[in-house]
Amino acid sequence: AKKHNLAIQVIKKLINSYDDPYSSRVAKIRLASLYESRKSYSDAVKTYLSLLEANTTSWQAGIAAKRIISLSMKYNITISASNYITILKALYGTKHYKKAYNLLQRTKSILPDSARELMIKIYLKRRKYAAADRMISQEKNKDKIQLMAAVTLWKSYRKHHAMRYFRKVLNSRNNEIKQIALRNTAVYYEDRRLAGYEKYLMQYITSYTDKYAEKFYWQLGRNMLKNRNFKKALKIFKDSIAKYPEGSNSDRCRFWIIKLSNDSSLRKKTLYDIAYYNPNSSYTWVLLKKHMLSLSLEKIQKNYKTAVKNDKHQAAHYYHMLAYVKEKNFINRDNRIGDFKYPDGDKIKD
Repeated sequence: AKKHNLAIQVIKKLINSYDDPYSSRVAKIRLASLYESRKSYSDAVKTYLSLLEANTTSWQAGIAAKRIISLSMKYNITISASNYITILKALYGTKHYKKAYNLLQRTKSILPDSARELMIKIYLKRRKYAAADRMISQEKNKDKIQLMAAVTLWKSYRKHHAMRYFRKVLNSRNNEIKQIALRNTAVYYEDRRLAGYEKYLMQYITSYTDKYAEKFYWQLGRNMLKNRNFKKALKIFKDSIAKYPEGSNSDRCRFWIIKLSNDSSLRKKTLYDIAYYNPNSSYTWVLLKKHMLSLSLEKIQKNYKTAVKNDKHQAAHYYHMLAYVKEKNFINRDNRIGDFKYPDGDKIKD
């Protein structure tokens, strides 16, 4: 007993001295274990709870939550409703969903309304959809809760079930909720090529401007290419570049504009732009290797100097890269970089 008491005092001092949360959690697990060893079960539960008050997602939190349940049931230790919520959060946060569900079944009658979202999440994780739906039907802010349910299932790779909730909020008055629902609906339909996927993609790109809308432009155009609808594909790619000139799919869009367009001035401008905006893209280098065959090195060098003289930045990038592909000379490449009079010369070094 004396050894236990001494060890307990030492660990308590260590906990007070620790600055990092991880060491503190490990020490609290050790302290609670010592309390259990000397049969001070209430003290052990209090120590485990103090750990959960600071963290409900670590492996230590998972151990603490399970030990509290075991000790409280075995030794008839009273746990408050607020502490049961903390324990449920820890079981949920450490992916012990079955234990969370079992505890919820025993405690739901005493849990306050503040625990309702957590309860719904636990039901969803255990595939208790009817129970979750009954709770959702009683909520005042149904859109918010239905979105939460959809996102929970989406992140659990149960996208088919998530769609049932996303569809319910597609026309939400809350624009943020509506945007998330529409975005994920578009992703779901496009991934599976379900009937109506184009409608959802178009609805998103005409309503919002973000990285998802830029991606949806590319996906729409790509699918039109597959269907040999080249005129519509070209329009989609041009619209995408107009909105997102430096988007993550801008190289693909520019490549296909050059391939599909009959407008020589547009093709020329797009060639310059792909060299300027997408210098590291494989699409750019495929085009450069193709077009260098039609121009002599002398002609390329002359066009480069003219572009630099006239501050035609995109054209200068294009002929600079074309010259490098043609001659494969690092010294000449570095010398050309020094010709540029504007601050983004570092883009050329790429």
